[in-house]
Amino acid sequence: MIKPIGRSLRVPKKLLDRFGEQGWLVLYYSTAFSVGFNHIYNSPYWMNTEQFWIDYPHKFLTGEFKAYYLLQLAFWIQQMFVVHIEKPRKDYAQYVVHHLVTCALLVSSYLCHFTRIGNAVLVTMDVADIFLCAAKCCNYAKLRKTCDSLFVTFVLVWLVSRHYVYFFFVKSIWVDVPNILEFKWDPQNEYYISSNFQYFFLALFGILQVLLVFWLYLIVRVVLRVVRGSSAEDNRSDDEE
Repeated sequence: MIKPIGRSLRVPKKLLDRFGEQGWLVLYYSTAFSVGFNHIYNSPYWMNTEQFWIDYPHKFLTGEFKAYYLLQLAFWIQQMFVVHIEKPRKDYAQYVVHHLVTCALLVSSYLCHFTRIGNAVLVTMDVADIFLCAAKCCNYAKLRKTCDSLFVTFVLVWLVSRHYVYFFFVKSIWVDVPNILEFKWDPQNEYYISSNFQYFFLALFGILQVLLVFWLYLIVRVVLRVVRGSSAEDNRSDDEE
């Protein structure tokens, strides 16, 4: 469905696969963000990180939310396969680590009833990728001005969502968990709070942030090129102009 759009936009044949990949991701991230944001906006933890933990454990999930969470997990599991079959990336190792950490966070948060903060993190991560993938599609179609405008939007959204908002999630795990919850390891009653488990999540969040800072460095390089008058391009791929 997406490749014919690329052909109508005169995307070079050698970049049609790339256009298809990124077009599909625009659709996926837009849908995932919209559904996830709707859950957050209509939840008690909208703009209130303490609600991630109040009344824990949150065992009951609506069918819609459960489907959303498990489909997100399914998406990231299949991304582990996709990264091995798509065209080469310079940041292949970082991508594999990112996918492993994301899957670990999703599985552990689902099994241990930490889906509220999981929902918030997913929305925070999905929103920036909508603009990045759309910018790439425009880049392949030689729509330079649209590409650069989308890229600028992506950079701003990335900074706010993946570094500013993300900080409050980490802070909540560090500060709110010991203030609100009792440290008690009781798996039989589905209560999974301990200092070790807290550090486990902080470590995963820390690894994720290190990767995000690495990618921010690559983003800054592109920004500098755009400021100097060049077009935005993806530093991470070996075969893109």
